[in-house]
Amino acid sequence: MTKCNAYVRMVVAHAKAMEDNNKFAATLEQRLRDISCSNEINKIRKDVRQLKLSLKLAQEQEHNSPTSHCWEAWKPSRFPPSLTSGDHKREEGSLQKDSSLEKQIEITTAKHVKDLRLSFYKAKQIFVVSYLDVLNSLKEKWKKKKVAVDCDAHFREVTSTSISLTRS
Repeated sequence: MTKCNAYVRMVVAHAKAMEDNNKFAATLEQRLRDISCSNEINKIRKDVRQLKLSLKLAQEQEHNSPTSHCWEAWKPSRFPPSLTSGDHKREEGSLQKDSSLEKQIEITTAKHVKDLRLSFYKAKQIFVVSYLDVLNSLKEKWKKKKVAVDCDAHFREVTSTSISLTRS
């Protein structure tokens, strides 16, 4: 009876080993299908580089905006009085024109700064979304790899158990 029991245990262990081997093979096949080819990875890298570059350019453009620096130096109120000599009426008219020009420049500057900030914000959002997509794809790949490693470990454990049962 002991030989019969040992044979039954060996057959059961062999069946478990075959089942785990099949699971492991199926997991590896699935993993091979899910692995991105080098073209896809290069495309993702290229997209990330482009997004970083556009974000950097938007930051530099916002920082180096000529309207924000030039306006302070150009204000007509900073001109010396000797340059604004003439009639009192002519001075009032020119002051009104200057004030209307100042308002137009302020409005244009404010609009330009607002547009720059908006484009910078949009570039940031696009960058964040793309970066999260890349991180999520990496997370999925790591999960699939973990399943394959767990399956491999279980297969090796069952195989070693099966080998030890056949020897005893």
